[in-house]
Amino acid sequence: MTLEEYIELGKFHKVNIISSYHNHNYLCCHAEGSVKDYIDIARNKGYKVFGISDHGPLEIKESKPRMSEEEFFTNYLKQFEEVETYSDIKVKKGLELEYFKDYLDDFIRYKKYVDYFVLGQHIFYRDGKIRSVHYNVMDDEDIALYEKNVIEALETGIFDILAHPEIVFHNTEVISPRGLECLENIVKYCVKKDIPLEVNVNGLRRGPIGQVKHRYPRQEYLDILKKHNAKIIVSDDAHSLDAIQDEMTKITYSYLEDEGYNILYEIGKI
Repeated sequence: MTLEEYIELGKFHKVNIISSYHNHNYLCCHAEGSVKDYIDIARNKGYKVFGISDHGPLEIKESKPRMSEEEFFTNYLKQFEEVETYSDIKVKKGLELEYFKDYLDDFIRYKKYVDYFVLGQHIFYRDGKIRSVHYNVMDDEDIALYEKNVIEALETGIFDILAHPEIVFHNTEVISPRGLECLENIVKYCVKKDIPLEVNVNGLRRGPIGQVKHRYPRQEYLDILKKHNAKIIVSDDAHSLDAIQDEMTKITYSYLEDEGYNILYEIGKI
């Protein structure tokens, strides 16, 4: 059964969701709520571990707005001080970042202040120009460059989670054989290096692409994860407070459990 078919059934079993590592706050300029707002709701929902991994500083004009380096040090980190006294939930500080080698020294510096990094590669260079998974339709050369960029990023050893690698097909209805090969190469690399791969629920809250009802998670990606028994985490990727452990998160967990996926309910090393 596919995830889409499972969603159509409109039913899911009770799930015990205890962690979420990929979430945002208002500093990314396309989300709402403070760190404390999210943590308070996560506590009420029964999470034992909750991470905020907002988009980190990246001064590339073609990227979406995000916090500045100044905001990272003077605002973002200080927001976590408001929840330091909470004893019933582990609050984790993270950043979601695109990888560009020219920023590596900055990223290493930022890593000293947070618990983990999420690699969320939404943009990359081709022939000196930015390609965006949200605004461009990717051809096979783009996808090969995306694969190269992702693996180069993971080779640095600074990233702890790979977010939604199939987002490169955001505007692609039919994934080419070469595209599937590149996606599988990424998954195999993560399995070899013991890097958790994300199943990102936020794509289920978005519109269709052609006959594909949801842009991600893509079934092709889920099938590859199952084939290689990859370690996966499920992420709310909440940009609003009502997205924390919503129905789509519960359905996705339920589907993955029923289909026997290798779910990490908590990432011990973070």
